[in-house]
Amino acid sequence: MKIQYFKSVICPRCYPTDVALRKLHKEFGNKIEIEKIELISNYSRFKKEKVKNIPSLKIGEDLLSGQFLSYELVRSFVLKHLKPEEVL
Repeated sequence: MKIQYFKSVICPRCYPTDVALRKLHKEFGNKIEIEKIELISNYSRFKKEKVKNIPSLKIGEDLLSGQFLSYELVRSFVLKHLKPEEVL
């Protein structure tokens, strides 16, 4: 499953999301693929994908964004999109 992660290197709110995604990648390994998309160098992609805030996560057409994405929020968003056999 591919997760698009819209972020910026200058965004302090993105750090907790970075940590959460690293933990989830350790937990689920190759079941998730994280594509990091930097705002500064990919602004047109942000507009194309209709992303208005950072940090934001997008899986398919489903978008999670907010001022602070805690580990629990990120994990529940990812689990919602994994197949039951991928969670085991």
